[in-house]
Amino acid sequence: MKKLKRFSDISTLVGIVAVILLILVFYCLNNSFLNAFNIRNLLVDMSPLLVMSVGVTFIIVIGSTDLSIGATCSLASVLFVRLASQFGLWAYALVLGFGFLSGLVIGLLQAKLKVPSFIASLGIMSIWESLALVCSDSGTIQLNPKQWYTIDWMSTLIGPIPLMFLLALLINGYLHLCAKPDIPWQVCFLHWGE
Repeated sequence: MKKLKRFSDISTLVGIVAVILLILVFYCLNNSFLNAFNIRNLLVDMSPLLVMSVGVTFIIVIGSTDLSIGATCSLASVLFVRLASQFGLWAYALVLGFGFLSGLVIGLLQAKLKVPSFIASLGIMSIWESLALVCSDSGTIQLNPKQWYTIDWMSTLIGPIPLMFLLALLINGYLHLCAKPDIPWQVCFLHWGE
C-alpha cells in the first residue's frame, strides 16, 4: 500500500514537472507567453476542458470508456447557439439537460442492455456528430449579436481571475468532495424537500 502511494506521489510530481517544463518552453519561444492577457485567455479556454476531464475521470475510474464526450460537447455548443435565440439564458438549462440525457443513454445502454461502454459511446458519438453537422448546416454558426448577453458573463473577472475558471474550480471541488469515500453522498446533493 505504501509503495502504491509513493507511485501515486511520483506520478503527480511528474505531471507537475511536465507542466512547468511546457510553460518554460513556451516562454522561451515567446516571452509574452506569461503576460496577464495570455494567462487569462488560457484559464478561460481550459475551463470547459477542466470540467469535462473530471467527469471523464470518474468514468475511467469505474472501468468504463466514453468516446462521445467531444461529440457531446460539440452538439451542446451547436444546440446552445440555436436555442439561445429562442430561450435566452434558459438555453443553458436545456443544454445541461441534453448532457445529462446523453450520459443517461450511454449508462442505460451499458447497464441494462449490457452493451460495452466502448461500443455504446462510439455509437452515441457518431449520432451526436451527425446531429451537430445537421443542426449547424455543416458549417460554422454564430450566436446572434442580440443574444451575446448570454455569454457576456464568460469575460467577467474577479480580480485577475476569470469567473469561468473559478466556476470550473468550484465544480471540480464539488465533484472531488463527492468522490471522497469518507464523505456521505447526502452532502453532495441538494435536499429539495427540506
